[in-house]
Amino acid sequence: MIKEIFLPEKLGSKRFYSQRILGFAIQENILTCAKVFAQSSTSTLENLILKEIDTTQPDNITHLTMESLKEIIGQIKKYDQIRVSIPSSLVIFKELEVPFKDPEKIQLILDYEIESMLPFSIDQAITDFIITKQDVKENKSQILVAAVRKDDLKVTLDIYESAGINPNAITIDLFAIYSLYQQIPEYKEIKDTCALIDLASYSTRVSILLDGQLKLTRIIPRGILSIVNLVSEELTVFPEEVKSRILSSGFQEFPEEKIDKSLKNHFMNLLNDVQFTLNSFSLKLSFYQGISKILLTGEYSKIKNISKICNSILQISCEIFDFEKLFSIKIFENKLKKIPNDKNMYLVALGTALPSIEQDQFNLRKKEFKIDEYPLIKKQLIAVIIMIVFLFATIFFLGYSQINKLSENYKKIEKEQIDKLKLIFTPGQLPKNINLKNLMTKANDLVKEKELTWAPFKEEKLLVLEILQELTNITDKRRFDVTVEYVDIHKENNIPKITVGGLFRSKTGEDHITFFGELAKKFKESKYLDIWNEKDWVDERYTEDGKAVKFRVALKEKEI
Repeated sequence: MIKEIFLPEKLGSKRFYSQRILGFAIQENILTCAKVFAQSSTSTLENLILKEIDTTQPDNITHLTMESLKEIIGQIKKYDQIRVSIPSSLVIFKELEVPFKDPEKIQLILDYEIESMLPFSIDQAITDFIITKQDVKENKSQILVAAVRKDDLKVTLDIYESAGINPNAITIDLFAIYSLYQQIPEYKEIKDTCALIDLASYSTRVSILLDGQLKLTRIIPRGILSIVNLVSEELTVFPEEVKSRILSSGFQEFPEEKIDKSLKNHFMNLLNDVQFTLNSFSLKLSFYQGISKILLTGEYSKIKNISKICNSILQISCEIFDFEKLFSIKIFENKLKKIPNDKNMYLVALGTALPSIEQDQFNLRKKEFKIDEYPLIKKQLIAVIIMIVFLFATIFFLGYSQINKLSENYKKIEKEQIDKLKLIFTPGQLPKNINLKNLMTKANDLVKEKELTWAPFKEEKLLVLEILQELTNITDKRRFDVTVEYVDIHKENNIPKITVGGLFRSKTGEDHITFFGELAKKFKESKYLDIWNEKDWVDERYTEDGKAVKFRVALKEKEI
């Protein structure tokens, strides 16, 4: 879409347009996917999908994972971007304090600052960071840096690309869970120290959060299936039987049977390692107020009564991480009819699809793994060309319409002006080819002739037009039947003399002399002209046929 080509997806926390985002997580033998519809004001959970990968064929796991990915993509079909997570076991975490608040400035010095802390060359590493705390007054930030070997990242990325998936962003499973933690008010408002314990098959990840700030994480190389194998060897029973026992009955607080006692003992040993890790974190971070809450995550956090037994052994309040607490906020909605019972399996996928504001820019797709921007630039160029063509086509169409409209108006005005110009000519004066140009030329010639005619009067300073106007008013054809035969204007003894001659007929057809008196009165009452000679001001007589009065009047301009 055009908006996705020219607009950024987000500016700060403000989303410019809606997108359907898929979050993928591969956790040991489980592949999960969360589909979120992210809008400018709300984010809606639309789907959760889980696929188990057959681990009985170790050599074929990559292919099976790829096929499962294809199956999920085929099932979802419509989406706008894909975000994936990688296991934190592949990542090295380091906390740093930097004298900047601007993420762009921090990014410039990141590799230099972290290089000496890595067990491998910085050239072989991909790094990024999240800001966990900022001091506005001192203009500094505490950041948690994540570094992963390029080879390890490539292995994970190749699986997705083999399935035809080109992820837009790569995050870490720990950061995905932490992202949900940051968005759930109940968890975010935990003021004291909190721990996240992720229970996986062959590892247990322990992370510590101090005042909501992710500080340290450590992976204990022992998980629930490790306990299963130890109990299996100890009691010489099949691992499947032990696993089935855990999943059905959990860890018994007061076990009676051997298998339950063995399970509890080995689980206690694991929790002792967890307690040791928490104590070491306490010493390293110099906090002594104790841990107020432990949140359990991971595939095996669903084991029956596990939070109760952890609480009993660790003597710390323990509960299962519950992402449904998200939906207590108006900006998060749930479209699913039913949340799966094993909902904790989807924590990483959901947190990957739904990054917090603090983690929105975190992305391990850097350097050679960075998404090629050429397709986007190509789309932008194509879109620009289309827009330019459309713009010019629109301009051409509007211009053509305006030209046609102007042409029609011009023809209309030309016809009106031709009709007007034709009125000033006698039929014999009209040009052969009647058009505006020829009529204008002919009119100009006529004006020149008139200018030559009126030139002497101009030199004599006679107001000829005013005189003619007054004569026209006197001999008003709407009132009198008057035919003016001549008007003679000249100077006599340096005084302008106007002589008017013509014929007068009464409207009744008789008594012309009688009615002529009305015209004579008009001449006498003129405001502009005066009678030349009061004694003999008018010469009047009948024509030979007696049907009109032939008159001659001598006038002059009134003295003002």
